[in-house]
Amino acid sequence: MWVNQRFSFLQFFRKREIRCSFCNNPQSAVRQLIAGPSAFICNECVAICDGIVAQDAANPGERPHATGAISICLVCKRGKADCIFVPARGPVCLQCVDRVKAAAATSTESHAD
Repeated sequence: MWVNQRFSFLQFFRKREIRCSFCNNPQSAVRQLIAGPSAFICNECVAICDGIVAQDAANPGERPHATGAISICLVCKRGKADCIFVPARGPVCLQCVDRVKAAAATSTESHAD
């Protein structure tokens, strides 16, 4: 019995590994994780989101059209009507899309230096 108590005590202090909020991959399995206010997104999901946004926008720089349905954003965890749906991942609000694009641009600039 005392062994179980010690084991649970050790489990309590064991460091939890951070995971991507989209694909649930652990930090050790991805190249980079970008932190948001209450979520994380890996470099692979950023690339998928960036491709979807680029594909969905009719003109360069134009924001994609939202569905109008209220969904909970996977990144900021807030219910919003201006969400786009990432295939096999879920809804992402347009504000988080803009933040992810900015973070990806900053990340690629720092890697270029």
